[in-house]
Amino acid sequence: MKTIRGARPIQFSGKDDHAFIDYQNWYAIQTLSGCEKKLVSTLQVLLRKIQLYLPTRKVIHQLKGVQHIMELPLFPGYIFVYRSISESLDALDKANSSMVFKPVMANVKYLEANKNEMKFLFEVTGGG
Repeated sequence: MKTIRGARPIQFSGKDDHAFIDYQNWYAIQTLSGCEKKLVSTLQVLLRKIQLYLPTRKVIHQLKGVQHIMELPLFPGYIFVYRSISESLDALDKANSSMVFKPVMANVKYLEANKNEMKFLFEVTGGG
């Protein structure tokens, strides 16, 4: 599984100096399927300190009798942003990017990914 720049959850020192991982404050941004990597690279150029997560899976694809290993997004059309969803969307708007994107929202609020689901996702993909 491949994760993109800053994909590890944030580690903080906790009680008794044991580190714990922050699985909260992750938000999803939707884009066109196949444009996930382009959106990630655009955001990384616009905002250098942003933490993004694009979980991928390896798939064997056979073409003309030859097997190729391809890395495809685990969730086609989605990337995850840590904490700075508003900042990310503002930067994309100001850049007049031709990219199609929209945040996942509910009740006019950005929808935060479930903490337990993010923990499971990072553990399954090796991001944590």
